[in-house]
Amino acid sequence: MASHELDSIISSFEVHQPSEVCKTPTTISLFLLSLWVPPAVCSLICGSSLFRRRLSRIKKQPEDNVESINRFYLFASLFGSFFFQLVVWTTVQGQLLSDDDPDNELSNTYWVWLIRPLPTTFVFFMAYLCPTLYLENALEMQFVEGVMGLFTIDIYDDIRKAVSGLGDLSTEQAGDGNTPALQHISSGAKLGFAFWILSFFVALAVVVLLVVGMMREKPLDSTPLRIWTCWSIIFNAMRMIAGWLIWTEVAQLHEQIFCPSLTATGAIAAIAFASTMVDHGWRAYFCVEDARFNSLSSVFRATLLRSYRKAPTDEETREVAVQNTESRSSLESDSD
Repeated sequence: MASHELDSIISSFEVHQPSEVCKTPTTISLFLLSLWVPPAVCSLICGSSLFRRRLSRIKKQPEDNVESINRFYLFASLFGSFFFQLVVWTTVQGQLLSDDDPDNELSNTYWVWLIRPLPTTFVFFMAYLCPTLYLENALEMQFVEGVMGLFTIDIYDDIRKAVSGLGDLSTEQAGDGNTPALQHISSGAKLGFAFWILSFFVALAVVVLLVVGMMREKPLDSTPLRIWTCWSIIFNAMRMIAGWLIWTEVAQLHEQIFCPSLTATGAIAAIAFASTMVDHGWRAYFCVEDARFNSLSSVFRATLLRSYRKAPTDEETREVAVQNTESRSSLESDSD
């Protein structure tokens, strides 16, 4: 196997920094799993519907043009989360990996870092501990991460082409110790690439539905957003599997490929925690609960999953308490 063919696969993953600590496939997996802890913990604390509702009341509630303003709130919530994660935090973490490494650049580390296994699928299943409190936040995360996945086409395609250029791995590379790893990398890249193509057509259909609705001057329908959210659940799960296949098997090709410093590792973990707090706080602040805007604000509630029921508001709780008190009073008067 030509060395330049291997280099075309692993060069983007190479990280060598002063005071480096090289990671094995096992320690890479543990490191990537550890980055799931902040989103999981923060989702339990800041992702509950009770916390989101209380934080959203800090902002000024609209009195006029309610539908337009609440539509803006929803857009600001989702686009802000997308911008922070795709542009700000991924760039900062990619820069930390490329610092003090003359053989690597941000343009390489950014894209390979973007296809790492992300935690949204895990958070989604964890939300079923108490769907009433956590499912809305988990579905928002699915929506945003699904949009992020649309920007990964180049890196999946580059890896897929690089491995395909090696020929038939099942025959020509028989006996080569790198063959199983290359086969897994190829499978991961093809999986990510195939689901990107499917996601492109789903996204195109969603955009068409939105444009048609706007041209007909109809009230904004939540159906396109529900479609994308449902598809994102599948898309993100497949990208997570592809990420594990690529990241863990790249380390099998070269035992000293991913060697960040302890400072960079700690900074990335700290940024994972800070970015999760900012993301949850941002989306909670712009959370919409106005009943008049129910068709759009409930995109991530009962309209998506029939078995799901949103947590009652404080007003609804008080109304139920009053009704119960009145019922008890009437029963007592009847008994007298």
